[in-house]
Amino acid sequence: MSTVFALNNSPYYYVNPLMLRSIGLTVPTTVRLVRKLAILMRSLADANDCAFFPGIQLGVESDRALRSTSGRRALSSIREEYDVSYIVHFPDYLVPGPSGHTSMLGHTLSFLPAHLFTPRMFSDAVLERLDAAHAIGSETLVMHLPAMRERDAETVLTYFTPRNALRLQDNGQLLSIENCNNKGHPYFGDIEPIQWLLSCLGDRYGFCFDFGHYIVERGSIDNKALHMAARTASVHHVHINDRRSDAHLFLGERPDGFSRTALEADERTYVDEVLSNVDPDKKVFVMERNRPFDPAQLEEAIRRLRSALSL
Repeated sequence: MSTVFALNNSPYYYVNPLMLRSIGLTVPTTVRLVRKLAILMRSLADANDCAFFPGIQLGVESDRALRSTSGRRALSSIREEYDVSYIVHFPDYLVPGPSGHTSMLGHTLSFLPAHLFTPRMFSDAVLERLDAAHAIGSETLVMHLPAMRERDAETVLTYFTPRNALRLQDNGQLLSIENCNNKGHPYFGDIEPIQWLLSCLGDRYGFCFDFGHYIVERGSIDNKALHMAARTASVHHVHINDRRSDAHLFLGERPDGFSRTALEADERTYVDEVLSNVDPDKKVFVMERNRPFDPAQLEEAIRRLRSALSL
């Protein structure tokens, strides 16, 4: 696999007509949406002289299709027709371990029922999705960790059972652990704790660095940590914000209502400290999006990403 540039499928395509217009109006079902995304990313790869391999990230919105025989058959057909790569992002309701909420209200309002999962139940759910991803030809998977405090970190390890690692090995897959949204400053919002976790899990697990997550509500940026991310991440979620929220803006995007100064400064940091230090060979770069866009914005994001990677 060469360098992959991917765009995510998104729940917003199913409920927001303006979002749907971004890729071409269609009936909002997973198979139809993925086909639209495949056509779009294949055309962009061809327009860039195949400097990258086109991909699509399938998340919670695609989970039902992924877990059905007919859905897997249709997704496999799209992959073969347009020669695209799939990245499977585990649904957030499968996030392992304790939530880290400290208040009764926080527990009550939590939308992650996986907090009630036992390690065995979590492992079963993971194995099902590993095999489903394998059936559609996906070698790259991504998972969030709970927004929690350090005291519960070792509990998270108990959820990653040896049979998960064995299945990843048998399927030839890599499961990359993504850093949390830094809002509230959770333990796994920083890079070093994830590196500790990965050192315990073994070589079937990798790191997914989400720069947008990293900078939300962060007062100062540790360039040494960013260099570690550049060196160790196998998957990159590529989007920016002005540190107020996880806005999922494209590189180069400067919309009204956001601090242009902050966007310029943090994008420059991202390019200089992370992307320019990444060896793009066999790496995956997912441009995550949850708001309407036009083709010119996506094309500019790809241009900037290629430039940063010297690709």
